[in-house]
Amino acid sequence: MDFTDLRLREPFRSWYLNGLRFFFKRGPDCRSGHLSRQKEPTNITSPEEKFPSPWDDLWACSNPPYLSVWTYWELGQDCGQEADQDRQSLFDNILNALGLTREEVLFWPLTSSLEGEINIQEDIFWQGVKLSGAGNIICFGERVFQGLFPNRPLNYSTFVYNDYEVVLVPGPEEMLPDNREAKKIVWRILKKTLQNQPSR
Repeated sequence: MDFTDLRLREPFRSWYLNGLRFFFKRGPDCRSGHLSRQKEPTNITSPEEKFPSPWDDLWACSNPPYLSVWTYWELGQDCGQEADQDRQSLFDNILNALGLTREEVLFWPLTSSLEGEINIQEDIFWQGVKLSGAGNIICFGERVFQGLFPNRPLNYSTFVYNDYEVVLVPGPEEMLPDNREAKKIVWRILKKTLQNQPSR
């Protein structure tokens, strides 16, 4: 059974069942495997109608619970037509190196981009984190980390916040195009953090 069609309301579900797929706007994570046919749906009520863009598309493609929530400053921009292919490839490579899939990691933005202006939406971010079922939050880069924790020191380290393990690692702007030192830091910290990490 394809659980994807259960997320759709009539008449969209009927269209979907009859083969119409590409009429719907798809977020980048749909492309990357969030619409799994192997993972059982959870009892979490989907709040996609309450989320603005780009969170609405991302949540419509989600399938909690997740192992981890990952975020970076430009993620909201990368969820739309302004997506940066180098950043997307970078995170695909990180996931592959760690042996993870996008069914285990929720990419969830802190910011949205409207007419070139970046807006922080902290309440939406934390709502998604809570619904994700994840045990930790990986902040890629100082800007997104400061957006969430303006009073915390900028150390590549781990701390606990509201029962979540929060991790700061170098961001894509530091790792690209090929900063091997920054990539080593990310690899070392994430491997340690995510090793044997149970989902909540």
